[in-house]
Amino acid sequence: MTDPQSQNGWFKTPNVLIDRMRTMPKSAVLVLLVLLRHADVQGRAWPSLHTIQHLAGIRKRTTLWALAWLESNGFLKRIRRKTPAGADQSTIYELQPPLSGECNQGTTGGSRIAQGWFPHCTGGVQWGNHEQDQIEEDSMNKTLYCSEPSKKASEPEASEKAVMTFDCVGTGPAQWTLTDRKLQEYREAYPAIDVLAECRKAKQWLIDNPQRRKTAKGMPRFLNSWLSRAQDRAGRNGQPAHTQKPQPKNYLN
Repeated sequence: MTDPQSQNGWFKTPNVLIDRMRTMPKSAVLVLLVLLRHADVQGRAWPSLHTIQHLAGIRKRTTLWALAWLESNGFLKRIRRKTPAGADQSTIYELQPPLSGECNQGTTGGSRIAQGWFPHCTGGVQWGNHEQDQIEEDSMNKTLYCSEPSKKASEPEASEKAVMTFDCVGTGPAQWTLTDRKLQEYREAYPAIDVLAECRKAKQWLIDNPQRRKTAKGMPRFLNSWLSRAQDRAGRNGQPAHTQKPQPKNYLN
């Protein structure tokens, strides 16, 4: 069978993505294009993390960051699939409006199911083993002929969950995401303060002082500096900062 996703295949890119991609992180655009390529008629895709990383041409950590950014900015929703035993198995990426709505504008007859999202799909939805893994046989996963078989999906770690985003300046990414893992690192480094509250203060300060906003690359250094000053004010382990009493000078010698 000819692979519909060979070099002769193609798919439509939603207008909303074209309009917004210049303000989006490049890694997020690449990951979103991969998900669009694999999405079925309901706007759902379930390629493995390895497949997303390989097709986007970026590192695993960058791929996880891009997925967290896309979810926190409303482009997609991640749904965890379970094994019959209840363990985490893989992830479904569900594209969200207005992205999903844009994908189907202009289809004849107004039938989303009949037209599908992508004209290069050569067949309807088929029940089968999408991820070429024995454990999938009991989960009845839907796949399109245009979907690429992939290895067992690898879930983004829970520590990569987005906590908050900071608007950035410069030619790099327009936003920097504070992940749950990074937040935990800060909490371990600055135990005397409420790190999450301080991060919220820092975010508001940058909103109120847009001329002082940082590049995405400079955000970790900015937050470290902010939290370090807050820790100094709070003192070590929540106790007042220790100050050495001045020694009286002996003027008789």
